[in-house]
Amino acid sequence: MVTRAGDQPRRPGAALAAALCAAAAEHSEAHPVEKLRHKEPDDAARTERSAVPLAIRRLEQQLEVERRQMERKLEKLEKRLEEVACTSAASGRWAELQGHVDGLADAVQSLIRGQLPQGGPPGAEATGNRVGTDSAVWKRFDILEVKLQQLEESRGKFIDLQSQSDKVTAQIADLDSKLLQLVGRLAQVERGAPHVSERTSEVLGPSLQGIHEAMEQLALRVQHVEEPSGLAETCQQVSVQMDLLRNELEEHTAMLEDQVAELDARMQTFGSEIQDLVQTQEARLQVDSVGERALRLALRAQRAVTAQDFSEDAREMREELTEMSEELTSLWQRVQSSELGLDSMAEAVGRICEELSQLKSRRSAVTQPTSGSPASSRLAEAVRGGRDRDSIED
Repeated sequence: MVTRAGDQPRRPGAALAAALCAAAAEHSEAHPVEKLRHKEPDDAARTERSAVPLAIRRLEQQLEVERRQMERKLEKLEKRLEEVACTSAASGRWAELQGHVDGLADAVQSLIRGQLPQGGPPGAEATGNRVGTDSAVWKRFDILEVKLQQLEESRGKFIDLQSQSDKVTAQIADLDSKLLQLVGRLAQVERGAPHVSERTSEVLGPSLQGIHEAMEQLALRVQHVEEPSGLAETCQQVSVQMDLLRNELEEHTAMLEDQVAELDARMQTFGSEIQDLVQTQEARLQVDSVGERALRLALRAQRAVTAQDFSEDAREMREELTEMSEELTSLWQRVQSSELGLDSMAEAVGRICEELSQLKSRRSAVTQPTSGSPASSRLAEAVRGGRDRDSIED
C-alpha cells in the first residue's frame, strides 16, 4: 500500500487511542462523584456502575472496528505480496528466454563467420558492411544482461521482504490474541465489583499504551514492506524490453537469412561463370596453337614445293606431324584433366550450396521471424536500400 502525495497515512491505533482517551475522560468525569459519595452514596454508585459498562461497550466497539481495519489491511498486503510474487516468478521464463537469445546469437555469429567468403564475388563486401550493424544489437544485449542482474538482486530483496511480511503477520496474530484477552479482562471487570472500575484505568493504561506502540511499529514495518512494490513495474518494463529485443533479433535473423540466400544465388552464378570462363580460355588456347601449327605447315609445304630437297622436307614434315600429334595428345590429356578439375569444383560448389540450404532450414526451424514493430520497418528499409545498391553496383 503506497500513500499518495497529499494523503496523511492513518495510524492503525489512532481509533483505539481515541476510544481509550474518551473512556479515560469519562472516567475522570466520574471521579467528582466519588468526592460527593459521602453526601449521595446511592447516586454515586449508580453513576459509576452505569459509566463502566458504557466505557467497556465503547471499547469493545472500537476494538471490533480496529480488528476489521487490520483484517482489510492484511488482505490488501497479501494481495500486493501475491502480485509481486507472481511477477518475480517470471524470472525463470526470463532466464529461459535469455538462454534462447544466447543460442540464437551464437548461431548467427557462427553463420556469419562460416558463410561469408573471403575474396568472394563483387557485392560480398557490401554484405559484410551490412552485417557490421550487429554492434547495436549486442549493445542492447549487454544492457539487458545488466537489467537481468538487477532483477535477480531485486528478487533476493523480495524474498527478504516476504520473510518480513510473515513476521508481521505473526505479530498481527499475536496482537489479535492480546486484544481478545483484553476484551475478556474487560468483561471480567464488568462482572466484578463496582470498586474494581477505579483501578481499570491504572491496569489497562500500560497495556493499551504498549498495544498502541506495537501497532505503530507494525504500521511502520508494513509501510517499509510496501515501499519496494515498484519492483513489479520494473519487472514489467524489463519484460517489454525483452519482447522488443526479441522481435528485433528475429527481424535481424530474417535479414541475415535473406542475405545468405542472396549469397547462395551469387555463388551459383559465380560457379557457372567460372566454368564458362575456363572453357572459353581453353578453347582460345587450342585455336591459337592449331593456327600456329597450320601456319608452320603451310610454310613448310611452300618450302618443300620450291626447294630441291623435297625428301628431306617431307621427312621433316613427317617428324613435325609426329610431334604435333604428340602435342595434340598431351593437349587432349590436359583438357581431360581440366575437365576433371572443373567437375570437382562443381561438386564442391554443390556441397557449399547444400550446406547453405541446411543452414537456412536450421535457422528457420530455430526462429520464426515476426514483424509489426518500428524497428522491423527500419530494418526492412535498410535491407531494401542495400539490395538496391547491390543491383546498381551489379
